[in-house]
Amino acid sequence: MGNTTDSLHAVYSLLDAVHQYDIIVDDQGKILHFGPLMRKDVPLIEKGSALFDVFQSVQHKSFSTLIQSITSEKHNDVFSVVHYNNLRFDIRISRFGENMVYLHCTPMRTSDDAIVSHVINAIDPALTPDQFILDVLHHLPFDVGIFDRNGTYLYINPAGIKNDSTCNFIIGKTDYDYCDLKGIDRSTVEPRMINFRRVIETKRPSEWVDEHPKPEAESVFVLRRYHPVVNSTGEVSYVIGYGIDISAERNSELKLQQKQKDLERLSFFLDNTVDGIQVANEKGHFVYLNKTSRNRLGIDENEIHERTIYDIQSYFKSEEDWINHIEDLKKIGRFSIETSHRNIKTNDLTPVHLEVIPTNFEGENFALSMATDISERKKFIKEIEEANERFIVVNKKLEISIAEKTSRNDELTERLANQDKLAMIGEITAGITHDLNTPIGAVKIGAESIRYSLENLFKSVIEKCSFEQLHYSCSRAVESNVKMFIGGLQVMRETKAFNEVLQQRYPERTDLDALASAFVKARILADEDTVIDYVMSGKNPMELLDLMYHIQSIRTFVDTVMEAGEKAASVIRNLRFYLKEGANLSKEQVNLHENISTVLNVFNHQLKQGIDLNFDVPESLEIVGYESKLFQLWSNLIKNAIDAIGSKGELTITGWKENGRLMVEIKNSGQMIPYEIRDKIFEKFFTTKAENNGTGLGLSIVSKVIEDHGAQIKLNSDEHYTSFLVTFTTT
Repeated sequence: MGNTTDSLHAVYSLLDAVHQYDIIVDDQGKILHFGPLMRKDVPLIEKGSALFDVFQSVQHKSFSTLIQSITSEKHNDVFSVVHYNNLRFDIRISRFGENMVYLHCTPMRTSDDAIVSHVINAIDPALTPDQFILDVLHHLPFDVGIFDRNGTYLYINPAGIKNDSTCNFIIGKTDYDYCDLKGIDRSTVEPRMINFRRVIETKRPSEWVDEHPKPEAESVFVLRRYHPVVNSTGEVSYVIGYGIDISAERNSELKLQQKQKDLERLSFFLDNTVDGIQVANEKGHFVYLNKTSRNRLGIDENEIHERTIYDIQSYFKSEEDWINHIEDLKKIGRFSIETSHRNIKTNDLTPVHLEVIPTNFEGENFALSMATDISERKKFIKEIEEANERFIVVNKKLEISIAEKTSRNDELTERLANQDKLAMIGEITAGITHDLNTPIGAVKIGAESIRYSLENLFKSVIEKCSFEQLHYSCSRAVESNVKMFIGGLQVMRETKAFNEVLQQRYPERTDLDALASAFVKARILADEDTVIDYVMSGKNPMELLDLMYHIQSIRTFVDTVMEAGEKAASVIRNLRFYLKEGANLSKEQVNLHENISTVLNVFNHQLKQGIDLNFDVPESLEIVGYESKLFQLWSNLIKNAIDAIGSKGELTITGWKENGRLMVEIKNSGQMIPYEIRDKIFEKFFTTKAENNGTGLGLSIVSKVIEDHGAQIKLNSDEHYTSFLVTFTTT
């Protein structure tokens, strides 16, 4: 283009080709150009004439102000309306070059009114246009309101407010007045009023979603929109607002989001389990592998569906083998096997314990399997076997050594003429026998208790629980270190507290007493909300609690056996204690609750055979003493109490602090100790259990431990109870 005039003519031609209703004016409202169809509808329009001379609704002063605000870039894209006779033009006013304004005009011909008139005539010629419009607004299925610039209601249809009196009240009022009328906090409508003020300021529509939560139902969501109506001067005359209920769509969307979140959470949990989880369809194709399985098998996540069971299990040669396997699974229900999984990338084999369960989903058969890596277990078993072989060799050498030493001791015994020396040798031999008998007995009792719990598990408990519940119970037993033995009063208190918790959370259940007792027996505390919810969410809470009790008991018994083994080793290490007083021993801080609990764990199996145990020693009771000797002290007192009680009775162990001293009383309901032997029971070799291989050293050891700790022991015995009161001085 050669010059500015030619450029403008080219632009005018382009605008006319695209939109033939357009006007370009300068900053004073002088018409510079108009589209070809504008001449037809507005005959008075001429280049050089003033826009406010052509259109009756354009006021010179207000329009000049509007033009100047646009050319000075204070506003842009302002919407307005101009009129010419019976014609109306909706216009969008925009800045156009330097000191020029472009009016994009859309004619709203009398055809709009003609359509309304045609509809009215077809319905009821007696209706006025205003009546017709009000009738349409009244019957819209969503709420419609019309507001002035201050947010005052000019109109509200029945969908917005159904109550006639409230509807009449709100006209001339605001949403704040409605809140006051209904006793609603004004802050609830503040977001709506903020949107309203924004519409007034920007002259642009505003859209948002209101959420109305319901206590026991889905929330109500309403899509709301404010639309400003701008007059010819560019000011907002009034605002039209409407709201459409989108609850169904939004709630469906929220449910879908929640399901997606749940699916992601489940996938996260499955991917973080140490066991491999696999799902294959009836043709042997994998449909799911968790992260552990993918890593173990060397299968990338994006190729799961391309892989089959034949890739990792060599004993399935074909699809037919797998189909036959699925049919067998459906008959037997489930099976487990020890096998190996092959990594298809490295060919490494991982020994696993495989549990396979058939399942059917939407008519299609699947095999769900969980593979537990047993590499460490096999390694541990191998180490045990090797250690056992070494033990056999050592034991053989020990037998030879003992035989040789016994032979030498026999020769020495024959030469011993001094009765005191013979008694000392007998005391040493008896002491060793007694000290080793206690931990060995603990191992025996612990093993019997484990067998007892395992028999209950396999006979009547484990079959009533799911694999997931078994896994959960085992995990909790591994992670928690609970005390299985508590006093009778504590049992009553915890059971009562648990019952109250269950009454509040599960009032509809009728077996809360039994459940409360089972929770306490399994040593689950009333504030363990996650564990309680898990147990109660299942179909078999009682069976699950029984499972958790037995598994936790097994964990406790295993710890007891390990502790007893250490005690046996300690007896050997401290053998010189029985020969030379205080050798190789040092005092340390000892918790009496834990020290006595260890002994109770040793005798747990015997205590369960008809003995009612009440154990009430505070966890805060501690002394400075010899831990292994204190173990001997409680072992002898408790073992004697169990023997005295027999098949049925009570054993009460109580501890407390009094006047700077720590007191522990062991009381049983066994036979009374005769008066004539009470002065002798602490003497060495005195026993009333000779027929039961008694050595007569138990209470003599008790007396020695009492002496080593600067403590005192007092015996009380009558026809009802026998008690030993041990008093430690802490200062």
